[in-house]
Amino acid sequence: CGIRVPDWRNSLAAWCQTPLLPVFTCPTCGTTQRPLDLAWRQGAGWGSFFVCVEDIFPGEAVPVPSLLRTLERASGVAWRYFFHRA
Repeated sequence: CGIRVPDWRNSLAAWCQTPLLPVFTCPTCGTTQRPLDLAWRQGAGWGSFFVCVEDIFPGEAVPVPSLLRTLERASGVAWRYFFHRA
């Protein structure tokens, strides 16, 4: 339904225990989803492998489509990106 979930951090520990199971239930519509399938909108992410670019502001470095395609060909899975501020 697209609702913003401001207290997602409270559920993070449980999600890390079972990331492939549907452990998030939307408080508005009741839909159950896996944390991996939530629309993080580049503000957070979930993954096994990362390419980290440092010393830039979040949002300044957006990967070009050819990089994402190259990573997909090399790994066999689709890549997405998000921004993280340490």
